[in-house]
Amino acid sequence: MEHVPLVDAVEREHLLSGLNATERAYPQGQLMHRLFEAHAASRPQALAARQGEQTLTYAELDSR
Repeated sequence: MEHVPLVDAVEREHLLSGLNATERAYPQGQLMHRLFEAHAASRPQALAARQGEQTLTYAELDSR
């Protein structure tokens, strides 16, 4: 059974490559924490993290 594929070749390629195509252009010369702070300021009440029933907004996370 371990050699029986669960998805076909096209679906496998989509799962491995298509969904992992997350490359983005970021402003040069800016530190990551500054980019996060700017994003948090632009949408402070948006959901930033969730674990089970616990959630944090960007404002809550940025204040840590």
